[in-house]
Amino acid sequence: MAALLAAFWLILAARPAEAAGFPPGSTCYASGAADEKLDRVLATPARWNCGSQALSYRPARVFVRFDLPRTAGDPPGWFIGRATRFERITLTAIDPGGRQRHRSYDMDQVRLSNSDWTFAARLPVMDRQTSAVVATIDKAWATPLISRARLAAAPHDAEGPTGGLLFAAALCGLLFVPLVVNLAFWRVLREPFVLWHASAVLFMLMQTLALSGLLQRIHPVPLWPTSLIGIVSFGFGVAAATMFSAGFIEERSLDPRMRRALRWSAAWVVANTLLLAAGPPALRPWLIDASYASFLPVLLLIVAAMIQALRRDSRAVKFQIVAWTPVMIVGIIRMVTNAISPTGAVDAFFAQNVSLAIEVLITALGVADRMILVREQRDRAQSEARVLGDLAESDPLTGLMNRRAVEPRFEQLRRRGFRAMAVIDLDHFKSVNDTHGHSVGDRVLKVVAEALEPDEDTLALRMGGEEFLLLLRGTDIEDRAERRRRAITTRVAAQLPGLQRMVTASMGLVVHAERAGDAGRLSSDFTALYEHCDRLLYEAKRVGRNRTVMERLRSFSPAPAQRPARQRA
Repeated sequence: MAALLAAFWLILAARPAEAAGFPPGSTCYASGAADEKLDRVLATPARWNCGSQALSYRPARVFVRFDLPRTAGDPPGWFIGRATRFERITLTAIDPGGRQRHRSYDMDQVRLSNSDWTFAARLPVMDRQTSAVVATIDKAWATPLISRARLAAAPHDAEGPTGGLLFAAALCGLLFVPLVVNLAFWRVLREPFVLWHASAVLFMLMQTLALSGLLQRIHPVPLWPTSLIGIVSFGFGVAAATMFSAGFIEERSLDPRMRRALRWSAAWVVANTLLLAAGPPALRPWLIDASYASFLPVLLLIVAAMIQALRRDSRAVKFQIVAWTPVMIVGIIRMVTNAISPTGAVDAFFAQNVSLAIEVLITALGVADRMILVREQRDRAQSEARVLGDLAESDPLTGLMNRRAVEPRFEQLRRRGFRAMAVIDLDHFKSVNDTHGHSVGDRVLKVVAEALEPDEDTLALRMGGEEFLLLLRGTDIEDRAERRRRAITTRVAAQLPGLQRMVTASMGLVVHAERAGDAGRLSSDFTALYEHCDRLLYEAKRVGRNRTVMERLRSFSPAPAQRPARQRA
């Protein structure tokens, strides 16, 4: 008798749809230990959750039961799940008589969708009498794998709308543009934040390719590496964006301690991401919770940094606030729903893609704005440096160049044909200052500068006091230099008629030889040539002033020349 009762009980347990009283078309959930058998769970209807109670990925083994509706159509052929990590999924088809058929899959055996973050696994052989399908999921890494599991007639039923895929493709193209632009910016603006932004964009591009299904269309990749790409790209993208903010906000607008904290928070995110990606399966529940929790302090720190920079009137942080706000809102929604929702964190893939697009566009504008500002600052600094250089290389009274402007470039000038040097000194100029005052003396010096008439073949310098210097090239060098010396007297007399005496000038002139091959052997030392001209000038003054003493050199040595000098009065 006892044997008959036991056999009757087994028959009842083998008919789970009727025994449990589950209505056709319902979906119920149960959980158990890693080694718990399906038959034992099926035999205990009270363990099944068919209502709105919270689901969890924490149990080592979770059962999802689909009671099939009684229809005349073909039965479903595929199990559809969210593309997240798991150890194994066993699909069991149950007939009303209790007969079961099984198929098992690991992550490398399921079929990833081409347009959505889902996968498809073929069900065991089904017929119109099949009453239920149970998915036994071992060590799921996310609640949506359980809560959003469903059955479908074909694997393409798992794919999302084409519009979402087109949007993801457009977003990838949009991400590719700032990636290239940032690398171009780096060639012009060697600022680390440019590379950090390029890194963040690259990780966003990887995230979009993996989660949208585009990666599967480019090259089919199994679930495990695709999931790994999704985890690493998101975590590393947040870390790179945090490092970007730490360098992008102006130095005056962010406290050094806050900047260091941002950089340490980026390292914190990287560490948690690597732990989640490569951590042991035994720590699965704690790793997932730690991953979500690790973003909360980073989020709070970024908000605090933005507030501090905004209070200090940062221009860069205004771009950051506009760019990051949508991303932070989506992140907060995902963290909150993961903590309180019975089905786990919302996917929000479309919202995440839109927020990423906004972040990339606004941040790229911020980088471009910063580059323009930095270039303007550098151009201004270079302009100021040029002005200061011009002031340092020009005589403020006459506007002529000074010795500093020419001496470092003398070798280049010599190669360009300036083969003659003349040193001119005003005769008895001290008496002009003593008699008429320094203001009149300054006017005389200005007129002298005009008389020297610098042009493309004649450079005029004021060496100091009443001494001037000419560098000449071209033809008729001696005559051109002499005309300028004599023009001093006529110009001063015409423009300053009230002077008691004529202003004359003496000149020492050295002309290099014109014979082929001689120029290459002549010294290009400015100081030595100047001293040689100065000795000729001294000779002109010694023999009576108001004249020129010149020499034509075939070769030149810094040693004093002993050749007889020609005088020209």
